[in-house]
Amino acid sequence: MKRKIWFILLTAFSFSVSNLFSSNLLYAQLSDTARDQKEAAIEDRPKPGEQEPQTAQQIIEWLKKRAETVKQERRRKELLQFDVSTGVSWGHESNPANDALQKSDFFNQGDFSIYWKPKFNNTLSGNFGYRYTEQFYYVQEALSTADYTFSTALKYYPFESGKLLLEPSLEYEWLVYPYDASSSNEQFKSSLNIKHYTTQNWNIGGKYEYSDKIYDKKAARNTDQLNLNFHRRDYRNSLEFWVKRYLGKWAFTLKEKSFRNNSNEEFQKFYDYDSTRGYFTMARSFLKDDKLYVTHTSDYEVKAYRDRLADEKISRHDQIIQHKMTMYYTLREHWTLDYSITYKKSGSNDATGVFKDVTNKIGLTADF
Repeated sequence: MKRKIWFILLTAFSFSVSNLFSSNLLYAQLSDTARDQKEAAIEDRPKPGEQEPQTAQQIIEWLKKRAETVKQERRRKELLQFDVSTGVSWGHESNPANDALQKSDFFNQGDFSIYWKPKFNNTLSGNFGYRYTEQFYYVQEALSTADYTFSTALKYYPFESGKLLLEPSLEYEWLVYPYDASSSNEQFKSSLNIKHYTTQNWNIGGKYEYSDKIYDKKAARNTDQLNLNFHRRDYRNSLEFWVKRYLGKWAFTLKEKSFRNNSNEEFQKFYDYDSTRGYFTMARSFLKDDKLYVTHTSDYEVKAYRDRLADEKISRHDQIIQHKMTMYYTLREHWTLDYSITYKKSGSNDATGVFKDVTNKIGLTADF
């Protein structure tokens, strides 16, 4: 039975990858709006290996287990801990290009990740890994991507209780658009994440991140809209803060994220803008052994361009509302079925920034 399931997963994943690099080119190049929203969605993807305790009781058990780890585990086992995950999913988007045409499309997605999580001692551990995600659109092929990410992080617990975590990390991402080379880019990120479990029912945290993104084949432009002899490059500084409250099987999170994006693009400083985004998340586990986990996030983002002109010849401003509900159902140990629905609505004083989009996705994941 296990061999059969693995065969199905690998066949679906291989089919998806082959589609990604073997279809007809119907769309030559992405619009700025489509590319920006696509990469914003990629930024929002949950990262594997970061599953947090879901209930207050699990927080208590996690802290106890951590305190007992040194007594129960041998050194060799602590240094050879790996997490491997693979999955496939299928979905439909009502407006993946985020434009006035409102042209819908189906897509399929494949994911694979492997993380080495050694524990060096009771205060220091690591998280070193690789993840790959590819997404193929059947009609609007220019939106298809292959995402390669290498990351390294250290987790430092300065106190024996394990309630305070300091996590510096580095990440390299190569995002490939097989049907629109001008959108492909490489990105380096460095960050510091801080989390504190103030009590068994509360935790607070914050994160600072600096990223440097360079487009492989897209030139920066001068004030006359002419291509320069160097590639477009974006620099971003991000700050986020959150507070999380556990209440039985419920969890509530308030989060704020702000960043400033700067670019070497000279024409109207086209990609220079500030973003502020607020999130509210509710989550709860259901059924025996918490087999069903449901989470709902609503967020609101304001993007203010510093010099880029809108239709009224004033600086452009966008307001984006998004609601996302995801359900995870544990089929058996290591196997999870998930379904998500996302509604996004964007308003703007520029016509290209006005759109709606609804995404439905169902997937199957194996974690080992």
